[in-house]
Amino acid sequence: MKIGSNEYKSKVLVVATGPAGAADVKAPNTRVSATVVGKLESDGSTFWKSQGDFDYVYGETPRHLIVGFDVGSYGMKKGETRMVCIPPEEGYGPVGRPGIPSNSTLVFTLGCDKVTPPPGPVGFKDTPVPSGGKDMCSGCETGSPGKCLATEGGKCHWSGFYGCCISNSSQ
Repeated sequence: MKIGSNEYKSKVLVVATGPAGAADVKAPNTRVSATVVGKLESDGSTFWKSQGDFDYVYGETPRHLIVGFDVGSYGMKKGETRMVCIPPEEGYGPVGRPGIPSNSTLVFTLGCDKVTPPPGPVGFKDTPVPSGGKDMCSGCETGSPGKCLATEGGKCHWSGFYGCCISNSSQ
């Protein structure tokens, strides 16, 4: 499923819109700073409140946030306030967390203070992959340290920002 599609069950209410032309959250690996308050839908009790801005990365792989948090962040602009209602299957499900009973519906209020888009392909360095395919390419594998996975004489792109190599054949 694609974030931004109607296939998710999390619901988003835009309480205050961000200014026209403000940076928004759409591309994976967008960095976001927001004030966050998390409450249980069942009784309205607060289970978490950020101390100042909570910095997170939208659409990060591997995922470090619950799915509903990414769903609620999609399209959010700097200066915007949102309420996000996240059902258990897009939250913590049957596992729960300290202060969050299993199968809880969560309600987050997000106040977006900063959106930093991911770096683009500008400044990437093409590095030919030796014939035979799998081999070292700037010392990393697609998405993690190790070998580059580009094959058949493709090229890898070294991203100094993320410190990993991206195969243009897989994009």
